[in-house]
Amino acid sequence: MIKIGLEGVVVPKGKGVEVDMGIMSALVENSPEPILLLTPEGEILYVNEAMCQLVGRDKVSLLQLGREALRDQEDPRWQLVIQEREQSGYSRRELNMVHQDGTKIPVEVSSRLFAAPSGQELVSVHVRDQRSYFAAQRQIQHQKLTLQDNLHDLQRVLDYSADLITSFRLDGTLLHINKASIAILGYTPEEMLGRNYREFIHPEDLLGTEDHTDLVQEKLLTTHFRNRYIHKNGSVVHLSWVSAYSAEVNRTYCIGREISQVLEQEKYQLESEQRLQALLLQGTDMIAILSPDGGYIFASANTERILGVPASDFLFRNAFDFVHPEDIPAVRECFEQVLSAKEVNTKPFRFKDAQGHWRWVESYITNCLDIPTIKGIVVNSRDITDRVQQEILLRESEQRYKALFHYNPNPVYSLDLDGNFVSVNQAGLGLLQVSLEEAKKLNFRILSTPESLEQDELEFQKVLRGEPVTRESSLVLPDRIMYYTFTEMPIVIDGQVVGVHGIVKDITQAKEQQMQLGHLPSA
Repeated sequence: MIKIGLEGVVVPKGKGVEVDMGIMSALVENSPEPILLLTPEGEILYVNEAMCQLVGRDKVSLLQLGREALRDQEDPRWQLVIQEREQSGYSRRELNMVHQDGTKIPVEVSSRLFAAPSGQELVSVHVRDQRSYFAAQRQIQHQKLTLQDNLHDLQRVLDYSADLITSFRLDGTLLHINKASIAILGYTPEEMLGRNYREFIHPEDLLGTEDHTDLVQEKLLTTHFRNRYIHKNGSVVHLSWVSAYSAEVNRTYCIGREISQVLEQEKYQLESEQRLQALLLQGTDMIAILSPDGGYIFASANTERILGVPASDFLFRNAFDFVHPEDIPAVRECFEQVLSAKEVNTKPFRFKDAQGHWRWVESYITNCLDIPTIKGIVVNSRDITDRVQQEILLRESEQRYKALFHYNPNPVYSLDLDGNFVSVNQAGLGLLQVSLEEAKKLNFRILSTPESLEQDELEFQKVLRGEPVTRESSLVLPDRIMYYTFTEMPIVIDGQVVGVHGIVKDITQAKEQQMQLGHLPSA
């Protein structure tokens, strides 16, 4: 068996910087990434502690058993990895390793064939545990589907809004406009998208609108700006606007209300919404060694690929110079904690890249000051910009959905597959004269009148088959019989109907008047 030692070897590394191979050896041993060194035939020559923890075996047993102790005999991808490495000298694939207890562990394996100074061919293997990644991907996929459903619902709200809702780039190109454009301007959204909004403005209002666009970019939000548009039929349309500028996406969002018939009224309430888009970026971990005051001692070479900053540019600088000012207190607190502890995980924070942009990262910090060959704080950092952006977008969508439910003036509710109430908004609880806990014990069937129960059941089954329904019915309340129209639609998650959403409108007064008129004698 070969013993490979790196301690005490110093190798020049360009720009006058020397790399202590003892430090590199300690980095490998203390790296959270499982690492192996073996012969092409599968004899293990070196294994770090992270690899032992991954498969539940100690170093002695792995060195004795070799590659076969890790191999999932049922996974054909192992043979592909070996063949690729034999043919090209390198392989990177996902496959399964086997834990000592027999559990299969999904991993990503990168292996490279190289020649040692002695001329012997060796294989370096880097392993990434994919279990948390796959779990996160499943969670993100579920959140994505939920977000798509919520955004679809939101789009329906926007499309049926009586106000004109638009977004445009700084050059004036229209990016989005809802269907209110048909009623207000006579144009379909398709006729307006991609054109410049200036084409539709009254010529006398062009200069004022240009000045207002500059004002929006300066103040970020403006309200009650009035200008005139030209309708498709040539008539003049007066509009009042609420406008907001988003520097993150270089877009302006506007809500316009047609005020041609109400110019004498000065009180308007307008709302605007911003939709953020996340840039999906994926990278690998970055490794750094910091001094107790945060100064860089070492930075891994992949910082240039991920951040655009060469590793040498970090040396002799302080890590906090790259942290967003608002995040420095929290990151510094974690850094101070690790000085008195062994390891700390940071919360997500922003880190500056070569272009001056702020990237979201999270770091795993380990105190290695007591390791002679390191004598520093080891920081493993991962770019999580994409994940943070998706979480922000999901929270915004959930907040919009909750607002539409809780603040709706009409009773809104949801039922499970058996017809039991799962949620009821405040308007619905007031109608039923019960608390939310009491409402959750009710089934819609006990509220139906005998005359409408059969039809209510048929409509409920129709919704469970995926068909939305709208019809009139009657309801037994504690003090009266209520007539109402209800609209129910299926709740679909991952392609399956899991419940029913409904909204109720009280028509009792109109129904009673109709019945009274039906009893009047004819003239």
